[in-house]
Amino acid sequence: MSDNGKLNDRIIAREGKQDYLARVEAPRKRVPVLLASPEAKRLFARFFDSMQLHTNFISNIARSRLSSDDIEQVEALIAHNISQSLIDMDKALADAEALCKANHISEFAEYAQDPLDEHVGVISSLSRQYLDLIVRFDQVMPMLATLEIDGLVRKRELDARIAQCKKLVKRIAYSTRELANGVRRRMNQMAEDVALPKEAAGTNIEMPRPIKKQLFPNGDSMTLKVNDQFEPKDKDDLSKGSTPDSMSVVLTSPN
Repeated sequence: MSDNGKLNDRIIAREGKQDYLARVEAPRKRVPVLLASPEAKRLFARFFDSMQLHTNFISNIARSRLSSDDIEQVEALIAHNISQSLIDMDKALADAEALCKANHISEFAEYAQDPLDEHVGVISSLSRQYLDLIVRFDQVMPMLATLEIDGLVRKRELDARIAQCKKLVKRIAYSTRELANGVRRRMNQMAEDVALPKEAAGTNIEMPRPIKKQLFPNGDSMTLKVNDQFEPKDKDDLSKGSTPDSMSVVLTSPN
């Protein structure tokens, strides 16, 4: 029996705590999305628009302050991370499908609750690819559930496979947030550097130049490293916590 969208309403109310794109001026293309599993619905509600907010900051706002080469390098890294996660998710999907075929399973478990059927506002190619990743995660969920129901995998293995697939979705959102924070720190540092000569010109007293804060360990370059063994425990938006992905990016500071 249909639940008349009650589960969807609960998920949106709990996970979608704020409208991240309320003040974003970028145009949006409405893309139809159908998600059946509660796990995929929660990931979508919690991470999708937040990730879009960070990519909008990098691609549109920061581009007016920083060099295009630096911004394109960050965008390329995000695209690479999404592409790698799509490859890993497709492998998980293919493995589950192969195991079902090997055991002559042609019908998969279904969810009694109504699917989340919406037209989602997508503002960039990066967020479009990220949405594809969430949709593929939703496709693998009923296959994994079927394998456990038919006794082909243990509950522990099922949980491990689901956790690994969730991690592929989460780490993109976390790493994109960290990259956006790094770009924001670079912008703030540049603003401080511009303000220092103006402050010195306004007085005849020769003041010592303050020591520049080191934003990153290597000084002149921006280095972002993320530890794969740590994942935030909180369930709030992406303004908290740290990144669970392992990656590094170096952006050379403009001369």
